[in-house]
Amino acid sequence: MIKSWVAAGVVSLFTSILRGVAGHRSPLADARDSDMDMESIVILHAAWHVVTGFCFAAAVVYIYVGLRPQHFASNQLAGLLSAIFLLSALVVIVVNSVYGWSLLLALPAVLLACISILGFVGVKKFGGGNAA
Repeated sequence: MIKSWVAAGVVSLFTSILRGVAGHRSPLADARDSDMDMESIVILHAAWHVVTGFCFAAAVVYIYVGLRPQHFASNQLAGLLSAIFLLSALVVIVVNSVYGWSLLLALPAVLLACISILGFVGVKKFGGGNAA
């Protein structure tokens, strides 16, 4: 078992649940109540749920490969997901720095970076032959 992959899966699952529940109460509700045009609201809403779905799917994969690391391409799958989460965290950081920092907007970068770091720790452990 690769504990850091299981932990990355748990954080990713928490992130997907947080996005799914809190997203309707804050960012998406604020957008719907604003004077944004309907096309922008629809695109924002769809993108929000695509990312939420990705976080949930990634959680399933991380937990699966964490519990069964001997399966084909476990290390490659975890490495790919970790790279995607790292790039996503960097995008959030760049966008926040361009449009102004806020604590609420920094939280996603922290969660994405944590998932990425946990994933890469597991990749290093698995690649080093220490699958504990």
